[in-house]
Amino acid sequence: MKPGAGLFIAALLWLFLGAAAFFSPVLSLIWFLGGLSLLPLVIADGLVTRLLYGGFEVSREIPSSLALGEPCRVILRFRATAGGLLPLGVSLFDLYPDSMGCTVFPAPIQRKPLKNRGVLAFEYPLTPLDRGAWEFSGLELLYRSPLRFWSRKVFLPCVSRGRTYPDFTKLKQAAGKDLRGIRELSGRIPRRRGQGMEFLDLREYQPGDSVRAIDWRATGRRGKVVIREYQEEQDQQVLFILDSGYRLHRREAPIAPIGGFMPPEQGELSRPHRGLQAPRAGRIKGIPLPPSPSLPPKAGPHRGVPAPGGRPPGNERRPPSPSKAGVGFPGYCPPQGPETPIGGAPTQFDSALNAVLLLSYAALKHGDSVAALSFGAEERWLPPSKGPGALTALLNKLYDLKSAPVPSSPFSALENALSRIRRRTFIILVSNFREEDGESLSWILPRIQKQHLLLLVNLREKEAEELAFRRPRNREEFAERAAAFSYLRSRQRLSTTWEHLGLLTLETSSAAISPDLLNRYLLVKRSGRL
Repeated sequence: MKPGAGLFIAALLWLFLGAAAFFSPVLSLIWFLGGLSLLPLVIADGLVTRLLYGGFEVSREIPSSLALGEPCRVILRFRATAGGLLPLGVSLFDLYPDSMGCTVFPAPIQRKPLKNRGVLAFEYPLTPLDRGAWEFSGLELLYRSPLRFWSRKVFLPCVSRGRTYPDFTKLKQAAGKDLRGIRELSGRIPRRRGQGMEFLDLREYQPGDSVRAIDWRATGRRGKVVIREYQEEQDQQVLFILDSGYRLHRREAPIAPIGGFMPPEQGELSRPHRGLQAPRAGRIKGIPLPPSPSLPPKAGPHRGVPAPGGRPPGNERRPPSPSKAGVGFPGYCPPQGPETPIGGAPTQFDSALNAVLLLSYAALKHGDSVAALSFGAEERWLPPSKGPGALTALLNKLYDLKSAPVPSSPFSALENALSRIRRRTFIILVSNFREEDGESLSWILPRIQKQHLLLLVNLREKEAEELAFRRPRNREEFAERAAAFSYLRSRQRLSTTWEHLGLLTLETSSAAISPDLLNRYLLVKRSGRL
């Protein structure tokens, strides 16, 4: 038990009265008698609270499966136990997990419904803020004594367990335009006749057909030469390899204009790669600016960075409108909202996981089988599956997967994937590739190209872009800007090298990865490269 507000007020008044008793004998007598009468009341009030108050039976109703950011209703049902007095004042605090948010508690409990063994139903809203498993250990009640001299805290065990999944309904609504386009165009994907593995039809032999395609049994039955015609397989296999290590373990707030400049647009599809251009030499506030040490100078400034003596501040090119930054997605991911996990803005890994779930949904709609492999913080493997239960199995496998600042190796992940898959597969590797990955992956990329189709998805780094496209104000900031340009240039060279080797690459941002992946998947399906 702890002292309550009533005891604090009574003790304070008694002390003030004792201070005044120094100046009056009458007040000294009142102070002495008041203390003698107050002490039994305090003791009796504490004994009633400790020994005579009864308890409660409690149960909790909450769905075992929740959607991230979607408020749910929790119902607590109370019933007073037999024997004991019903507390005059009770405050409730439900011990909900740290991964959830609520602003209701502490909440008072009404006594009237609890009389005569009645049941009180207390309902409150709760919002999941992070993916993963959760558990309620119980709840706490705070009893107030009749005279409010004491308060007693009581713990009632009431265990509830469940899971919080990504809100797939909101993900589909956000990508509604892209998914509608995929559903409309999927019916127009041509079924190519040729040397595929899927049987299409039998037909009569025509001059120029391969002798190896003759079906001798059908020829014997029909009395004329018949060949077997095949088509390219329509039920392909898609494997997602997701990096959960340090490469994607960064939270990214929206890029805001810094000094009036913006990095290049993010999420713009079907637009040729612009490349990186070095800023022109000049002077900024009396500081000479040599050309970038890693890039050759070019005639003209980088887009959005005016050369000295050019346009005055305020006339620079405006940032792109949200409608042009991605198909069906806003230009920049908001820093808060129901999809934002604990800790602020979502990580790059969270955006990549949402994109994987959306593309898995689209691939399953096409009849493809989907597999998933994670590496880095935790290795998880989901074998290829298709059908109505495949998406549920994927959600159950990845719902609580999170990134961590630990090393991750794309080479080891690809080697692990090759040992698990047997048939030709569309492999999508999502990570944040660096210049050193070019040499480490050069040993395994030729092996993959012989049998599979590989798409390397490289997430951009907003911090480096902000440094590369801001106006430096001193030598230190100029050095940071030159280093950022050098780093981005090395990433561009790596992507160009992979493209020259015939690999598919996709460099995108966290905000645009979902529509970019959906569109690239559809292009691959239509091209027949699988």
